[in-house]
Amino acid sequence: MTKLLSLDPGAERMGWAVLEDDGEEPWWVDSGIWAFPRGDMDFQPYKLKLISFITGRVTTTLSWHSDIDSLVSEIVPAVGGGNFVVATQSYLANSAACTAQTIAIQHRIPTYQIGATTIKKNIGGKKDATKVRVRNGVYEFFPFLKESRGELWKKIHDESDAIAAGLTHLGYSVPK
Repeated sequence: MTKLLSLDPGAERMGWAVLEDDGEEPWWVDSGIWAFPRGDMDFQPYKLKLISFITGRVTTTLSWHSDIDSLVSEIVPAVGGGNFVVATQSYLANSAACTAQTIAIQHRIPTYQIGATTIKKNIGGKKDATKVRVRNGVYEFFPFLKESRGELWKKIHDESDAIAAGLTHLGYSVPK
């Protein structure tokens, strides 16, 4: 049995999921969103508090799920200087992802990254799938989440994206 911590990094929210795989089918264990709103906090103090926040969340999750075999996160693309807001959000999301990866490495947990296009193709059915389509692909694997997460997932896709990243890393894709 493989147990995976999967992440969808973001600047103010990080989706996370713990999935198991017995080689036959994936199992949902736990998932959620770690939210740390910036508000009007200046960039550098926020970045340091975000790193501290993610350190605590990953450490706590690894203690709750002490048998995690690996960590996978969606790749946060490096953004050039064109749009300052997008570049800032990307930088913060990368800081959060690198923090989570560092904690995993300290626990001797192998870490992996996976591209958004691969996730969209495997779980959303095509390389340019929308977030809604990816979310619907997650429902195909775990239909019970539609009832418990349906309203939230209409607007916020971080948790379903984390599950989709984990499913993709484990080698699953929606039936064609």
